[in-house]
Amino acid sequence: MSWSKNFRFAFMPVILLSVFILPWWVTAILILVGSFLFKIFIEGVLISILIQLFYGRDSGPIYLNAILLAIIAITLIEFVLKPRLRL
Repeated sequence: MSWSKNFRFAFMPVILLSVFILPWWVTAILILVGSFLFKIFIEGVLISILIQLFYGRDSGPIYLNAILLAIIAITLIEFVLKPRLRL
């Protein structure tokens, strides 16, 4: 196994624990960091959906939900802007 895969396996439990222990915006920052560390970080999108399921509001318009906006922003950064950046 390469260094990246080993770090990825160590990084995932940290993010999963942060979903339950830390505020959602800390987890969003960790997911954003993970999207820049790893070439394809689809787990971040899945964990963002998990956050939405646990902490999302049931009432009100969905476009006002901050967590959903964070999910969209992280996905756009990962799939649209990241390939254009030279990292």
